[in-house]
Amino acid sequence: MEKILKTIILILVAVTQFSCSHKDALEDGATYSKNMIGTYIDCKELRLETIANKIEVIFEGDIINSSRNSDKFYALAEKYHDTEFNRKRVGFNDSINDSISSISIKCDKDIDEDHPAGSELNNLFTFQGQTAYSVIQDHYNRYGLDQIQMKAKDVTPAKTCVMISSFTLILDNPPVLSDTYTFEVSIELSKQTLKNTIAMEL
Repeated sequence: MEKILKTIILILVAVTQFSCSHKDALEDGATYSKNMIGTYIDCKELRLETIANKIEVIFEGDIINSSRNSDKFYALAEKYHDTEFNRKRVGFNDSINDSISSISIKCDKDIDEDHPAGSELNNLFTFQGQTAYSVIQDHYNRYGLDQIQMKAKDVTPAKTCVMISSFTLILDNPPVLSDTYTFEVSIELSKQTLKNTIAMEL
C-alpha cells in the first residue's frame, strides 16, 4: 500500500511540474521558430521623430510575415539564410526587406561656414542602428543584434543588410546659431528613394 501511495504521489508531482512548465511556456509569449527575423517591412515611407540633436528614422510600409504573406516571407528568409534558428523566440525581431545604399541630409539654414543652406550634411551626422545579418551568418552563435555606428556618409548596403526598421541620426556638433532648423532626410534603397523633413530646435 505504501509503494502504491508513493507511486501516486510521484505521478501527481510529475503532472504538476509538467503543467506548470507548460503554462510558463505559454505565458512568456515565446514560440519556437526557424527564423530569427519574424517580420519584414516592405518600405514605403519614412517617419521622422526628433529629440535634442537626434533624428529617429522609422521605416513604415507593408508587413511581411509567415501568416500574412508566407511566400514573400520565406523567400526573404532564404535570401538572408535565416532558416535554422530553431529555438525559442520571444516577440518578433523585425527588419526592412532592403538595405540602405546611401543617406543624404540637407537643411534650410546654414549650419556653419562650410555647410550653407541646401548643402550635403551627411558628414556631420552619426548613424546608429542594429542588424541581425552577421549573427545569422554566424549560425546564431551569438544572441542579440549587432550595434552599428558610423558617419552617415559611410553607410553602404553591405553594412545595413537585415537592419531593424528604425535607426538614429545624431548631429555631432550644434549649428553656430541657436534656431529652428528644418532637415530633409533622404534614404536611398536599392530601387527607390524615401524622403521626409523634420524641424529641430538647436
